[in-house]
Amino acid sequence: MHARSALRSAFALLVCVRFAFAQGGDECSAPAAIAGAGTFAFDTTTATTGADGQANSECYFNGAGAGFAQDVWFAWTATSSESVRLHVSADALLNPKLAVYATAGCPAFAAPLACSTFALPNGDAAVSICAQAGSTYVVQIGSDPGSPAGTGTLTIEPWNGLGANDDCGAPAHLEGMGVFAYDNGPNVTSTGCQGQNESACYYATTAIEWDLWFTWTAPADGIVNVTTCHPGMPTWRDTKLAIYRGAGCPTPGMLLACDDDCVTAGPSDIVALVQAGQTYTLQVGETPFAGFGGPGWVRIEFLSSCAIQGPSGAFCGPKPTSHGCVPSLLGVGDPSLSAASSFHVRATSLEPQRNGLVFFGANGPANLPFQGGSLCVVGPLWRLAVRNTSGSANCTGSFDYTLADLVAHPTGGTFVTPGTRIACQAWTRDPSASFGTSLSSGLDFVVCQ
Repeated sequence: MHARSALRSAFALLVCVRFAFAQGGDECSAPAAIAGAGTFAFDTTTATTGADGQANSECYFNGAGAGFAQDVWFAWTATSSESVRLHVSADALLNPKLAVYATAGCPAFAAPLACSTFALPNGDAAVSICAQAGSTYVVQIGSDPGSPAGTGTLTIEPWNGLGANDDCGAPAHLEGMGVFAYDNGPNVTSTGCQGQNESACYYATTAIEWDLWFTWTAPADGIVNVTTCHPGMPTWRDTKLAIYRGAGCPTPGMLLACDDDCVTAGPSDIVALVQAGQTYTLQVGETPFAGFGGPGWVRIEFLSSCAIQGPSGAFCGPKPTSHGCVPSLLGVGDPSLSAASSFHVRATSLEPQRNGLVFFGANGPANLPFQGGSLCVVGPLWRLAVRNTSGSANCTGSFDYTLADLVAHPTGGTFVTPGTRIACQAWTRDPSASFGTSLSSGLDFVVCQ
């Protein structure tokens, strides 16, 4: 036998041995080591339910809980830097559940990079991640709590999706205004390595999963609205959108706007100032851990004038006061710089005779836990002058600022320019409430000239 033939036979035997015996370790401290692309068998029928990876909210699906029943573990080392798909195919007795962690050991309290169950039409679980050569990732495989154990395979493969515009280097072009269909289901789309680390896209994470790429050329100057918030989009979808200057894969400084949710969790909505004849790149995907993609629609339209988002600009729920008041922050008028004193940022339903203020930011809205309520503004944050709420009876307090007050801020005012998306929130003292404060709903608007 030639030396080369002998080497091939030995390699084939090694692959078979790896497939047969890499069944997954029962403890995350002793995972089965695997590397590169391949298909690896697993068996959970004799596995126990470990303590790690059992309480991640990112893995809560279908009302079955966040846990993994009878889980096994692999430590997978990537041999190249690229998008990969991890696909669990199991027998009919198993409702497979899959999580991937950016760690070589037990995840402890670390959140997963990705988590999935029933991602594919046949009931298989699948995730897509951007892997880095030489890095080791821990893979957890089990069943939904209450589901039986079983056997199956874990397939790890380079995955650029099946759609031509799954890569930012080959975007599909959208022409004009209107509603455009797309499909970013896990069978046809990957989670790419580009556009995943923009700080302005931080909504619990900066990532955009199962993303597709498009280019669009502005037919006129103005403020454009790119949204998945319309009746054609299922309400269970939790999309995420970003728009960049120029065509092609984004580079630092190209991001114009990013959004996770319209008003509440679900579809997304972004606005940006665009110039006629200029080309822009759109990234359309899903919020991590919120499920998986599928057929969807994105609408592109110009806003006729200054834009206040949502009902009176309200988004991101308030923190009720100690007397049950529901603080509200509303925009009254048009947020136009040419009449800055005529646009009012008005806080109402506040505790009376308390000091408070409005703070604002120029990077759009957020919805993050803060002082027992929600922080509705992406930082950096700038505070306006302290004011008293006045009033006498419960919930009769209020105060009022104008766009001119924002423009006059010595630091933040330089960012209040045409096309900028401003988010505001009112904060007031409330000694009897948790943290001694109350918070209004958010106000979200786009400045125009």
